[in-house]
Amino acid sequence: MGAGLGIAAGKYLESEEGKIKKEKMKKMFSDFCSFAGSKMKMIKNLNKAKYKQVITSAAEEYGKMKKISEESIQELVNRTMELWDDFLENKEV
Repeated sequence: MGAGLGIAAGKYLESEEGKIKKEKMKKMFSDFCSFAGSKMKMIKNLNKAKYKQVITSAAEEYGKMKKISEESIQELVNRTMELWDDFLENKEV
């Protein structure tokens, strides 16, 4: 059952509608990272808990501003949290 769902999801993402949605999400994620990044510049001694707090707050604010769904807001938070290690390595750059 799981494999079938994976195949169906893959086919959807390769469909024209899926490609458009995927591209929109990439653009939204890029825009959100710029938005959230500007908020993080003001935080001193940023640790993972504070990072999550800032990301969550920024995502909620961004979601209201852009009128996006709660599901999309949560996806932004989840994807951005996956970047914590990369952020930590490069925050001084």
